[in-house]
Amino acid sequence: MESSPRTWRDAFVLFSFLLSSSAPAAWTPLISERFSPSPLTAGMKIQATDGMSGIPLPNAQVWIPELNLAGQTDPHGSLFWQAIPIKEAVMPVSVRVYSSGYGDWEIQRVRLIAGDTLILKPALDQDSHLNVVPPPRAENPVWNGMSRLEGLDPQTLAAPLVTLPLPERIRVRVSAPLYPWPDSPYKCDTKRAYTLKVVDFKQYVKNVLPNEWGARWPAESLRSGAMAVKTYAWFMVALGGKWPDADVWDSTCDQVYNPNIEYESTNAAVDYIWEKAIASNGKLFATYYRAYYYQCVEAGLAGKCMGQWDSKDLADAGSTWDEILFKFYDNTALTTVTPPAVGGYQLRYYGNATNYNENRVMINIDDPNSDEPGPPVDIGGDDFTIEWWLKADLGNNDAAPVACGANQNWVFGNILIDRTINQLELAYGASLAGGKLIFGATNGADQRTICSQSSLTDGFWHHIALQRRRSDGHLWIFIDGRLEIHSDGPDGDLSYPDTYKPDLDSDPYLGIGAWKDATSAASHPFFLGWMDEVRISSILRYTAPFARPYTTFAPDKYTLALYHFDEGLGDLITDVSAASGGTSHASRETGSPSYGGDPLHGTEWDLATLFSETDPPRTFLPIIIQ
Repeated sequence: MESSPRTWRDAFVLFSFLLSSSAPAAWTPLISERFSPSPLTAGMKIQATDGMSGIPLPNAQVWIPELNLAGQTDPHGSLFWQAIPIKEAVMPVSVRVYSSGYGDWEIQRVRLIAGDTLILKPALDQDSHLNVVPPPRAENPVWNGMSRLEGLDPQTLAAPLVTLPLPERIRVRVSAPLYPWPDSPYKCDTKRAYTLKVVDFKQYVKNVLPNEWGARWPAESLRSGAMAVKTYAWFMVALGGKWPDADVWDSTCDQVYNPNIEYESTNAAVDYIWEKAIASNGKLFATYYRAYYYQCVEAGLAGKCMGQWDSKDLADAGSTWDEILFKFYDNTALTTVTPPAVGGYQLRYYGNATNYNENRVMINIDDPNSDEPGPPVDIGGDDFTIEWWLKADLGNNDAAPVACGANQNWVFGNILIDRTINQLELAYGASLAGGKLIFGATNGADQRTICSQSSLTDGFWHHIALQRRRSDGHLWIFIDGRLEIHSDGPDGDLSYPDTYKPDLDSDPYLGIGAWKDATSAASHPFFLGWMDEVRISSILRYTAPFARPYTTFAPDKYTLALYHFDEGLGDLITDVSAASGGTSHASRETGSPSYGGDPLHGTEWDLATLFSETDPPRTFLPIIIQ
């Protein structure tokens, strides 16, 4: 028997009164002592608003009766419980919200998931609202699947994908509530009463994914699911709507849409794939899915339909989201949406590798089969500047501090730049050690490593500029326009010898983000963080402190290579320098043909945050001259 609003509100008031003698004046989250400490915790974010105006609703009372957990929204209508002890990995609970002058809002059987954060957005008005959440459709394989389009090839739309920008809104038939709530409230029923609502397209996808895929499933499965959910809805919008007055139903007639449910894990999956698109023969198509692939086959959708549980199994076995999509959708390819992402992309490095070619960017600097000079990016024979943007979080890149001076200790930090040559004492590179930027060069017995004063592992973007003068080997480190240190260094030509026959396949390459030879990764740890906007120049660009740049680099006659990292897909990284000696395209190494990259194999495409985040705090330190 379900409690009436008045019954649970009275219980909440009584519960609040019993706690008031020990509680502070302002409401704080409280957890009953009847629960022993649990190693499993979940988070919950609540954003309460006035349903008519959308204005945040402060002082709304929130109660989870199964946990005896009570709280109150802040002046911004928000409440955040970061670590709620739960008894099992997935724990269904009820969440009840009320505020004076409004009807009661309640959601039942909503899941708290260990290690994840549930996001609820109760919109209160004069009516009482009850929502009962069934398990995700993937856990209800007996539910009927998406109804197919009749009289139309469900796989191909006439308009090419590149002419179809992502829609801003989608029309949804929102089913009328049923009382009492059935076990399968979202089962397809086209005779059911409904209300037509126009909702934000991206928000629609975020409210569908956790009701179709299991939120606690692997991230790669969620990403493949997010792409399927988005593309199916996109196809229906582009078609002009599957139904006479709407693009989709909120039920298994199409996709289960519940505007009350979001999770941080599923939202992250949607955000990750948002600027990407999947096409069949260059055109948009309906990305059908069922709980299991055999149900796709039974529905006549072999090669046109994904098995949800099968996607989980593939992700558990190490497949990436793009590999999962290609497994189920035949003759498909990935591209970016039109128009592309504002601000472009950046590369995220995960600091790990499981085979020889992972978690790095490689730039070819010599052809071992020719004695001709290498491409422009083969620097070291003249003055050079290497500059880029870097971000690393606190606690990452744990290489210990190194002693700087007449040595090549830069090789023991978390590697940022690597131009070493096996069996030759001819090298330059950079790393992070003890959080500091380390820059070094070697020419035979002449070695020099210099270290910055500033720490870079603070979660902010930093502009880095490393310079070397050929005539005397002098080295410079600039961080955010500030000269940190400069020192005399090894003289002479450090470029790759044109006649040298490599000892290792990785020798004739410039590596970015990792040591080139992964077999030595234990003593030369990889970089963990983000990079963007790499420019290599044939001059010393900076002779004095300068203003921190606030825009992307532009090529000029001194630019030898320029990488914006804005591809967003695939392994080719384009050199846009238009250098007179030819371009020096780079390769994103993941160890497998992965369009996006992933935390296991690294070098993952990520939406750019450069120039949109807060500047780091400025600390003024004396310049060191060695």
